[in-house]
Amino acid sequence: MPATRAQHTSAPVIGNPAIAHQAAASTTGAIPPVAPAPEAARPPTRAVGQQVQSEGSALSILWKRLSTHQAQLRLAWGLTILCIVVYIALISLWSLFRYWTFHATAYDLGNMDQVFWNTLHGRFFEFTNRGWDYYGPPTRLAIHVEPIILPLSLLYLIHSGPETLLIFQSVALGLGAIPVFLLTRHWMPRWPLMCLPLVATYLLAPGLIGENVFDFHPVALATPLLIAAVLAMEKQRYGWFLLAGGLAAMTKEDVGFTVAMLGIYIAFWQHRRWFGLLVAAFFAGWSIFCFLVIIPHFLDSPQVGNNYWERYAGLGNTPGEAIIHLLTQPWLVAVVILNADKVRYIWHLALTGGMIGLLFAPLAIFPALPELSINILSDQAAQYSGVYQYNSILVAFLTIAVIKGTAIIARHLERDREGWAALNHFGRIRLLLRKRFPWRWMPLWFWWIALKIGGGWAWLVQRISPRVAMAVVALILLAAAGYNLLAAKDALGSFVPPFSIGTREERINRLLEMIPPDASVSASDTLNPHLSERQDLFLFPDYARGDDIAQYIVIDVNYLPPEVRATAIATFDFLTQHGVYRIIARADSVYLAKLQVPESG
Repeated sequence: MPATRAQHTSAPVIGNPAIAHQAAASTTGAIPPVAPAPEAARPPTRAVGQQVQSEGSALSILWKRLSTHQAQLRLAWGLTILCIVVYIALISLWSLFRYWTFHATAYDLGNMDQVFWNTLHGRFFEFTNRGWDYYGPPTRLAIHVEPIILPLSLLYLIHSGPETLLIFQSVALGLGAIPVFLLTRHWMPRWPLMCLPLVATYLLAPGLIGENVFDFHPVALATPLLIAAVLAMEKQRYGWFLLAGGLAAMTKEDVGFTVAMLGIYIAFWQHRRWFGLLVAAFFAGWSIFCFLVIIPHFLDSPQVGNNYWERYAGLGNTPGEAIIHLLTQPWLVAVVILNADKVRYIWHLALTGGMIGLLFAPLAIFPALPELSINILSDQAAQYSGVYQYNSILVAFLTIAVIKGTAIIARHLERDREGWAALNHFGRIRLLLRKRFPWRWMPLWFWWIALKIGGGWAWLVQRISPRVAMAVVALILLAAAGYNLLAAKDALGSFVPPFSIGTREERINRLLEMIPPDASVSASDTLNPHLSERQDLFLFPDYARGDDIAQYIVIDVNYLPPEVRATAIATFDFLTQHGVYRIIARADSVYLAKLQVPESG
């Protein structure tokens, strides 16, 4: 019986504590039975604990999933595609509103639109919409050699107008993030998430955004094409390399020199000697042919000469004279370069990617040095502002250098921890001192700096986790991208239009509709791109050439370039006051005047 009672009384104890307490009370008679507490009054310790435990397990499962390589790769691809879509949408709207609100300009949206329209209609590369700094023949080939216009003109079969050029440019530059992603994957296969900060470095580059929103230029397409060419070259897909490099060389006459440098890399670093040399010779020859044959043939105007050489007049009257001056008087370079704006320009270029490209992969920037020289030797501020099409090649190779530099850091962290630790700074300095030249002649302070840097790096790679180190690198990349974008806000701010279409724009559009589509027109700078799909178009104050005279003049007196404002207003007043043209309509600050044909007999 005692054993049976013990079994009987012990069973509730294992189950519900309240029942056990009541059973014990009834057995001993010392404690009266107590009703169980209501559900709401019970302490929720067990339920909360279970909830916390379940949340913790869910986070643990999510973390384990994200810690796998395939999950990180899918996440990186998804976020990259999202960034590309957002970039294309935002920059396209930015460019379109700049056009819709009459802030886009004749150079280079109005004249490019006319070139594309004429090319589609069989008048290849022709344009009459020439600026105040160009008075040569009415063909684009007298200024730049851009054969990529031929296939791109077919886009006008879909929609004919500047909107096509602006959207296509945004799509092309945005899709440039894909070769950035793939090149990062090629050089850093174990770090898929590092693709994200490097894609951000590319998409947030002020040079990329600036060349995108400032009208349209074929050379802007060289940025993604050159990155794609380097990707194909690194993967040794030489057919794709020739396609991407060939298309890039078709965007402007000087891009061939850059592709030729990639050919030299193929010849001597990838050990495809004959193929690389042939590539270098072909593309360098193409650029030389453009400069020495095509442009002079179509320009054919000795009194005009090169339209852009006046920007380098401080170096000499001709390119040959400038080269001689630079060789015999090298201090001229310092005189031309050393001003605050150009030094600031070089500094912000160096800061791309937090200087990782410049410090760890400086040779990757080498193909962009010709474009850098062209910009910093010029006296035109737009070329060294950092936000125009003049940086298309620089943006490409600065991005490539940052990817390569980041990959070098990752390689050291992954593979060289033991090697760097074993080769301490004393061993490294002895190896350097054995070199005959120039190491032993270097100043002693240089060796002290080398000791500190080498020893510090060896100490760092021994003690830091590669994941932590790469996370720090990612933060540096994002911080540098944000800093450069913030530093360029004033330069990019000049491109920001009103993001709404008001009554002013509607009134101007109604005024422009009064002009017949086949009439010849002379339009001021910001109105010009809205009238550029016609055979005869002039950029006011240019309104006639030879026997051709514009039938209409339309001018916005509040939006005239400073360099021609006085001339334009004086010319318009003279023509209207002397009866050559008669003002027939006005919308705010926009005036429309029609040519007055004298009555016969």
